[in-house]
Amino acid sequence: MYYIGIYYSANNSAKRVEDYSRTRKHAFAYYYSDKSLEKREKVSGIKLIWYKYFKKRYKKLTFYCSECGYKYTGFVKSKKDRTECPRCEKD
Repeated sequence: MYYIGIYYSANNSAKRVEDYSRTRKHAFAYYYSDKSLEKREKVSGIKLIWYKYFKKRYKKLTFYCSECGYKYTGFVKSKKDRTECPRCEKD
């Protein structure tokens, strides 16, 4: 599983009762597998700092293989990294 990042969510009841700034916001950490969203975990305040500043995040980027012409997505730590083409690996 690849850790993507921290995202915030808020109550939907705020639209009916109070303005948005008074609602309780929650932080969630998102993890992806190779194909889809695998896990969404609620994060406490102390863990939020650790996740946001110290844990390594992966980026989901689209790559183009120059050998076979296949367009694919992969998870990398930095934009300079590349992943192997899934079609060329099988051959």
